[in-house]
Order: sequence, then C-alpha cells, then structure tokens
Amino acid sequence: MLVRLDAWTDFTCPFCFLATLTLDRLHQETQVELHWRSYQLRPTSAGPMPAEMRTMIEKEHVRVVEIARTQHGLALRPGPIGISTRAAHIATKFAGSRHKENQFHLAAMKAYWLEGRSLEDEQILQDIAEQVGLDPDGFLEALENRSFAALVDADLMQATNREISGVPAVVFNGKYILAGAQPYAVFKRLLDQVREQAREAEFRHSHRRAQAAD
Repeated sequence: MLVRLDAWTDFTCPFCFLATLTLDRLHQETQVELHWRSYQLRPTSAGPMPAEMRTMIEKEHVRVVEIARTQHGLALRPGPIGISTRAAHIATKFAGSRHKENQFHLAAMKAYWLEGRSLEDEQILQDIAEQVGLDPDGFLEALENRSFAALVDADLMQATNREISGVPAVVFNGKYILAGAQPYAVFKRLLDQVREQAREAEFRHSHRRAQAAD
C-alpha cells in the first residue's frame, strides 16, 4: 500500500538534513510517495543576521556535526550561515516538474552540508541541476518563473494551515505529523501503522461495496 509523505524542510536547517537522509533511505527501501515541501526559515529580505542568532546557529551546527559523524558516518562542512534559500526551493519545484524532485533536493542538501556550498548562488544551483540531469538553460529560466515561486508560497501557506511552526515536519497520508529529525525506526514504525490503517480502511470500503451489491 503506497503511503504519501509530505516533508517540510529548509536547506539550511541541520535537522532537516538529517531527516532528508532518513527519508531518502525510507523512500529507497519501502513503498512511499515522497514530496518535498518548502519552508523558508529566513526571509529573502531579512537583512543582516544578528550576532546572537549567528552564535546560536553555530553552536547548533557543532551538535549536528557530532550526530552526523556518530549516527551517519558523515563529516559535515556546512555552507554559509544566513543565506536565503528561496531560489533553492523554487529550483526544487522546477525539478519536480521534470520528475527530479527527490534527486535535486538530496543533491542540494548534500551540496550545502557536505561541500559547504552556498545555495544562494544561482551558478551553484545550476551546477546541481545539471548534476541530476536537468537542462541547465531551462533551469535558469525556471528560477524567474512565477508559477514555481507560487508553488513555494503555497507550501508555506499550507504549513501555516496545518499549524506547522518548525521543521523538519513530515505529514503521513495527509493526517499524521511527525516533527523533528527522528530516528529511522520511528519513521518506519509510523509508516507501518499508517499503511495498516489504510489497508483496514480499504477492506471496510470493499466490504461495504460488496454488501451493497448483494
């Protein structure tokens, strides 16, 4: 039974990176329909980041670097702090229109967290697009396409409607929300529960149809 997962993340969120690794594994090992939703933590027009906020983020990075090393065997090298990720979110929507959403999202996350690259740089985004098999010229045009920007804004509105106030946040089959960078076992357990509920609902529906036909 195919389960839909809608995952709200931002590329500069360290726990979103860890959740991305877990969800990518879940996507590869089980039957899930995975959709990445935009959640831009820092508005494009936010201006310079206050020193105290930068210090807080730097401390958070230290903690996540250790988690990534011990739990995933990865050596993190985060990109610049305080960048706008709107272009990267718009790029993900374009990639989705070409059936490359998962590939682009994962590659962009790795570019920021493993290679220290700035996702505010359109040339870097173009390089990532080409890396996953997207047309680099069409990609640059897409960044100026209002329809893809509208999809990003729609994700933000939907997050507000669902009372999602932080990321990562993953919605299972439009009903159940799992927040935070939870271990793989937690994601898998909830997935199994949701899948079993879907099977039971389908069985009850089929049974009612059979009774109505008699």
